Amino acid sequence: MKDYRRRNFQKLQQWVEEKISTTLKPISEEISQTISSEVRAIVFNVFGALGTMLIGEHVNTIKNMTEHDKATISRIGIRIGVKFFFMPNFLKKQPMELNALLWKIFYEWDNDCAYPLPTDGRVSFITETKMPNSYWSAIGYHCLNNFAIRVDVFERVFFLVRQKIKSGPFLESSDLMNPVGCNSQQLTNILSFCGFKNISLGNEKKIFFYEQKKQKKIEKSDKKNKKKTVKVNNKKTPNKKEEKINLNSPFAVLQKLL
Repeated sequence: MKDYRRRNFQKLQQWVEEKISTTLKPISEEISQTISSEVRAIVFNVFGALGTMLIGEHVNTIKNMTEHDKATISRIGIRIGVKFFFMPNFLKKQPMELNALLWKIFYEWDNDCAYPLPTDGRVSFITETKMPNSYWSAIGYHCLNNFAIRVDVFERVFFLVRQKIKSGPFLESSDLMNPVGCNSQQLTNILSFCGFKNISLGNEKKIFFYEQKKQKKIEKSDKKNKKKTVKVNNKKTPNKKEEKINLNSPFAVLQKLL
């Protein structure tokens, strides 16, 4: 009887290993030794997170990657976005469902509710089920206020936003909401996560902008020197040119609307 159970266990173990190596290829393969140790660490951690991981502290490593490292990590199937590392092949139905199951087993999650998964290949969906961030990463999504967005689409919208901000503050628009299938508030949450601030206009539309970082305080010695050399003149000079408009000011865009 024991031999029978052992054989069944071995067959089941073999089936699981084959399922993982086939569905989640190349997660079970050895990591190339030809890439730098820092990049190997990234690959190892992305595999450990089941294909999706916030870039976070790895920004400098990405900047210093050699062409060989970039080519190798691309062949492995990992894409480098602005906010996430992700594996496009894992963003399909079967890998996603398998990852959800592996996540449950690894974390010994005993919640009886059905795990939130997208239906019909949706790139975003609303969920009332509270799950840890590690779960959302495991299925290739990021969840903000009960709104889950697939990370590759998140990166696509962030790319559009970065193009818009080059010309200064920008209005919310359908070309940002349509790829995600989100509303105004959900877009606001997404852009807030990306570091954008916003103000609302009278017509309830929002302008998004980067908040200017405060300049470092001048050293006391520099202040003393400036007090000695700089003369204060409160009189307005008629011929003085107006200061250049800061295109990153949230109010700069109002000129375009008038």
